[in-house]
Amino acid sequence: AWHAGTDLAEAVLLHVNTTVDDPDTENPIVGSLRWALRTTTLADGVTPITGATVIAFDVSGECELYEIVRLMRPNTFIAGQTAPVAAGGSGGFTIKGRPLKIEASNCRVEHIRSRPGTVTNPGVADTQDGITIDVTGGVNDIYLKNVSVSHTIDELLSSRPGASGAQNRRISVIDCLLAEPLKNP
Repeated sequence: AWHAGTDLAEAVLLHVNTTVDDPDTENPIVGSLRWALRTTTLADGVTPITGATVIAFDVSGECELYEIVRLMRPNTFIAGQTAPVAAGGSGGFTIKGRPLKIEASNCRVEHIRSRPGTVTNPGVADTQDGITIDVTGGVNDIYLKNVSVSHTIDELLSSRPGASGAQNRRISVIDCLLAEPLKNP
């Protein structure tokens, strides 16, 4: 599903170097996953991002999210396999507390764990999925590989047509573990 015309050699490289998420989700911490997914400029705050983007991880561990994290930039590759292995032999990057929502075409997500868990915050819907592929106009060419999703309140992985009725197309789910939803499979 990853678009053959995407040139990763020319891609902008963004580094996630913290597992901390900021409650001020409109102005995320530079170097956080939320920043890497939302920013329109490089870390210098000036140089615009154009073309494909690769998000690499300089840290491993769990990132407790304050709010849904959205992948809204097309041609983005979340390269979870770049997270280092910790001293105890474990590694990788886990998002907890809220789901990942994919809202752009030609996106690739690899080697990420999603664990929304139970939500205790008032006003938060009890229908959180682990990963949602959902946008008004429909998205194309989504590639999920070696992703682990569990302990969701609702579906583990969902794809639904947008409000306009547009369908999502060419979604690949390869070598992924989808297990133990807390409410709806």
